[in-house]
Amino acid sequence: MDEEDEQGRELAAEVVRAAERTLAVQGSDNLVAFSRACALHWLGEHEAAADAYRDVLRIDPYDHIAKARIEHLEDVELPEPPGGLITHHPHGFHLLEMTHLIGHSGSTKGWVWLLSDPSSVRGAAEGCLETWLAGLDHSLDHECGIWTHVRGSADKGFELREAIHRTAEGRPFIDWSQVPLPDLGHDPLPAGQPIRWQGQLHFFGGTEHDDS
Repeated sequence: MDEEDEQGRELAAEVVRAAERTLAVQGSDNLVAFSRACALHWLGEHEAAADAYRDVLRIDPYDHIAKARIEHLEDVELPEPPGGLITHHPHGFHLLEMTHLIGHSGSTKGWVWLLSDPSSVRGAAEGCLETWLAGLDHSLDHECGIWTHVRGSADKGFELREAIHRTAEGRPFIDWSQVPLPDLGHDPLPAGQPIRWQGQLHFFGGTEHDDS
């Protein structure tokens, strides 16, 4: 950020102050922690920014963007995190993705849902099922899965396509008896609250992706 950009620098400094107030109350909010790290980075406070990105990785060891920025700022190479580590988001949530890779540049088409109610997860998946299946012939790759975060536990994922079957008449359906949807515990994600998870921002509800 340009030293002469007084308004921009003040806004970035306010982000830092607001984030620190929030983290003092809720220290495991990855989105807030990442916002603080970015603002410090913009302000040119590189040592403080690297430390802040490390706080992001403490909350979510799989945040690949925070990892890459530490490597750039400190000229180091960090090891890839092993599977099964616990992320420390303060709320439980379900993340449902039904997308297709439609371009070699990584462009996608489909839907991603951030939800905290199992019935909403089932309704979203069933409502998109036929459209998602119809896109299989035109995609380079695809994603059809549910990932669940429960505070204090390792995140769990399930490949939803394993539970997709067809009736004798050929109609597709999801056998939900095969799909694990763990209880989110006493602190599910409040409706409307976004999250940052594994290096990506997700808004509550459904988000359509259409890079075609």
